[in-house]
Amino acid sequence: MNETAWRRPQSLEEVARETIAQETTGPGDFNAMVAEFLDEFYSNPSYDRIAEEPPLMAGHFKKAGIADVHLAAVAESMADRLGRPCPEWAEHRRMSHPCFAYDYPPLNEVLLRESPPAFRKRNLFVSENALSRA
Repeated sequence: MNETAWRRPQSLEEVARETIAQETTGPGDFNAMVAEFLDEFYSNPSYDRIAEEPPLMAGHFKKAGIADVHLAAVAESMADRLGRPCPEWAEHRRMSHPCFAYDYPPLNEVLLRESPPAFRKRNLFVSENALSRA
């Protein structure tokens, strides 16, 4: 039996690559991979984890274009946390129209207010704890 040991993604590039490689990829899979990356990043912060440009996921699953922009917002947020500049690859990834984390319009006003700056400037609106981990 050939079992592959599971491990957390070590970089944003790996998050995208692994998300693309999964047979049944969807937003839930992507979100889980980002959460696992954040756990790894917070335990061992390094600019190298965000510096390499992730492959674009657009076209691989529904809402993958949003996921591509989400990774850019994560990269900028983590760079800011390290006191470093946003990686160049992340600078220009933006949505052309507002995208909200939840499909529940009454919540949009809250998300507009509390979305972290790196997300807001990319037209992505998430909760203020989007980058928090327990």
